[in-house]
Amino acid sequence: MSRKSAITSVLAPLLAIMLAACGAMGGGGAERQSPAARSAAPESAPAEPTGCRHGELIPAVDIPAVHADPVVIPEVRIGGEVVPEVTILGVDLPAQRIPAQCTEIKPAPGGCLGAASIPPVSIPAVEIPPVEIPGLDAGGIKLDPVRAEGASAPAQHAEGVSTPEVCQTEPKDGGVVLSVVRPPLVRAPLVRPRLMRGNLIRPYACNDRNECVPAVEVPALEVPAVEVRAVEIPAAELRAYEVGEKNGS
Repeated sequence: MSRKSAITSVLAPLLAIMLAACGAMGGGGAERQSPAARSAAPESAPAEPTGCRHGELIPAVDIPAVHADPVVIPEVRIGGEVVPEVTILGVDLPAQRIPAQCTEIKPAPGGCLGAASIPPVSIPAVEIPPVEIPGLDAGGIKLDPVRAEGASAPAQHAEGVSTPEVCQTEPKDGGVVLSVVRPPLVRAPLVRPRLMRGNLIRPYACNDRNECVPAVEVPALEVPAVEVRAVEIPAAELRAYEVGEKNGS
């Protein structure tokens, strides 16, 4: 083998490896993202409106958080028996917000009333969990458990409503152009009812040796009602007129 052939046989594989590496890096030293990877990037949520170009602003409804602290029943010693500490879990329902929305009346040409719409809206479901103060049977004291059932309210939903554009029609042979009316639109009100879990008390009790356990109380818990008011777009009318007269609307 000549010296030139030997050099070529060594350099050719090295050159192939270098070209493959450059291709993998996109030639610019930075790794390329596939279209799928680029499309998977999170998109920002649309901003809540603060004004409406072709309608009225429907205000947001804020649902406040509801919190109840845990209740700790301390360890007690009764008649030589130790009853361990018990923690009754608290409740945390986070604050929620029903975003502001817009009614819409679309622009329309002369002699027409634009299409109108009110978007749908929902109030989320809510649940208060059940709670129980455990019973006690130690040192001659016997107390039954005390329990309050949970409560829940399902999600409430009002469908959106809409009505199409309506237009007056001018008669071919002259005469009266009839009136047209766009009917009123109403999105019904929504109410999620108030929820209440009553308070619980396990009573104070003593044995015949005058050893006592204190009363335990879990306070009542309330989730206030939530209301989304009805929304209305009033009716509109283009009045009748005779051809050649100014539209009386």
